[in-house]
Amino acid sequence: YRDYFGVVALLVIGMFVTVAAGDEFFDLAELVQRESPLLQDLDTGVHNWAATERSPGATFFFTAVTHAGSPVAVTIVVVVVAGILVRRGRYRWAAYLAFANGTGALVNVFLKLLFERQRPDLAAALRSAHGYSFPSGHAMGATVVALSLSYLALRAHIPWPRKAAALAAATTFVVAVSLSRIY
Repeated sequence: YRDYFGVVALLVIGMFVTVAAGDEFFDLAELVQRESPLLQDLDTGVHNWAATERSPGATFFFTAVTHAGSPVAVTIVVVVVAGILVRRGRYRWAAYLAFANGTGALVNVFLKLLFERQRPDLAAALRSAHGYSFPSGHAMGATVVALSLSYLALRAHIPWPRKAAALAAATTFVVAVSLSRIY
């Protein structure tokens, strides 16, 4: 029963966090749709700051991070981890990982088509990009992969310090990928 309680607690916490994050996302989406001057100014200010603070080391770092958070890279991670889980007999965990990340990718495509936000004209951008810009496919993909792997780490029978390290690594990865898209 103790293991069952832990699973239920994680599900309840996960549902609460998902609903809260979804609410915040749709608040942001509303600002995007209304072309909020505050949001536009924030976007421009952050982009201008990132463009003026560029250095060779930072460019190398953020280019590597944006590649690590690309749809191809995160798909490879999901396939490799799911394969390892299947090999270890963790079929439900592998199915969860594939389902969560496949669903996340489909939701991202749906949201891009829903909002149809054109990419800003960024003459100073380091990399060209195509398609709609909101929500960021890199940021969303990295977030879904990191959170689904974090959930599995929390479920795993490993010491708490390792679980905390997995959560810290996931958070750092998501923040770095998101920042790399701005940079």
